[in-house]
Formats: sequence, structure tokens, C-alpha cells
Amino acid sequence: KQFGPEHEVTQKDVEHYLNLRSSTVTHILARAEENGLITREKSLKDSRAKHLSVTPKGQNLIPVFFSVLDSIENKMTAGMNEEERQLLKRLLSQAADNLTDEKGSKGDVILKDKSQSMAGHSAVTRRDILVIGIVVAGAFIAILNQTVLSPALPKLMEDFQITAGTAQWVTTIYMLVNGIMVPVTGFLIDRFSTRKLFIGSMCIFMVGTLVCAAAPSFAVLTAARVLQAMGAGIQLPLVAYV
Repeated sequence: KQFGPEHEVTQKDVEHYLNLRSSTVTHILARAEENGLITREKSLKDSRAKHLSVTPKGQNLIPVFFSVLDSIENKMTAGMNEEERQLLKRLLSQAADNLTDEKGSKGDVILKDKSQSMAGHSAVTRRDILVIGIVVAGAFIAILNQTVLSPALPKLMEDFQITAGTAQWVTTIYMLVNGIMVPVTGFLIDRFSTRKLFIGSMCIFMVGTLVCAAAPSFAVLTAARVLQAMGAGIQLPLVAYV
């Protein structure tokens, strides 16, 4: 009955009347305003405050609401003395405050929904698994090629008429170029897409492999191993990047 411009009822008055914290009353009034039960307008006495007015819809529902509250209170406090009633009110007030804190404001709910939405979008898809599988397979081939020629060193020494010290360069040069390409790949990742780097490195690696297979001399074989190592050296950092 006291809600209206002539009485200047503010949120502070409601807090005092309901004996609830400011955050709890703010939440209650916000919900009431959303449902069209009250309106908040600038106070004529204090421009920084807002007075509360009950809408026609609220005039029909709020009395019923308080009537139900009074009925519940009377049933709950039947047979209690004044001290016990005040204790029960304080306990209910604390429970309401805790419930509001757990539920949070409308903004908290929106943020929670957004975080859940983001979590849903960040789920691993079948395409992601396929991309990771392809990159890992390329890296496996790159690592395998570091020592794949070791069993063939005796045959290379026989075919090209070279010493063991010279033959071992087909493996040494591969690992050396691999190590050089790791920091170079960091530079390339900043300038090219992962897709272009992967396809380009695989092309370089396959060209090197074909040249290795058809190498007429040990010098050509070594140069082909350098090409293989360049392609493989790009593959290894891509695994960590992807």
C-alpha cells in the first residue's frame, strides 16, 4: 500500500522490511520488474535513488503473495515465543541470501551459458582427429627415415665404392638438417598456414625419396637425403603446433 511516488519507497526500505541483504533484494526486485509487477523510477527527493511503484498487475498479485507469506509464517511460528520467531526469521534470511549467491545474477547465468556453449564448440570433432592422425603419420615417417638406411650402409659402400666413414653421412646429414629445420619451421609457421606447410613439406620429402631411389651416385644420394630431411624437419614441429 505504501508503494508509490507520494511515499517514496526505495530498495533500502524493502531491505529493512524483509530483513534481507542488498544483493538478495536487488535480485528479487529485478525479477519482479522483469515480470511486470513493479517499476523503478527516479526519486523526486534524491536523484541518485529510485522509488518503487506497483503496476496494476502487481497490485493484483503482490497482496496475494504477502497473504500467503503471512499464512505460512503463522503456521511455522505457531506456539513459538518472540525470541524463537526472530531466530527463525534470521535463519530463513540467511538461507535466502545463500540461495541467491548460489544462483547468481542474470549476468552470471548468461556467462555460464556462454562458457558451456564455448565448451561445446571446443569439443574434438572427427575432422580434428583426422587432421591429427595425418600429421602424426607424417612425423612417424620422418622419424623412421632417420635410421632407415643404417642396415643398407654395407650395400651402399659396395655399390658406390666408398668407405664406412663416408657412407654414414646419409644418416648424419639427415639428422643434422632435421635439427636445422626445427627453428626454421617456427619462422615458417608465422607466415604460412598449417595446411600449406604440411603439403609443401610432404612434397619436398617425396621428391627427396624419389631422387634417393634413382640416385646414380653417392653425391646425388646425399643431396636427396638433404631434401628428405628438409621436408621431415618441418613435419616434426607441426605435430606439437597442431
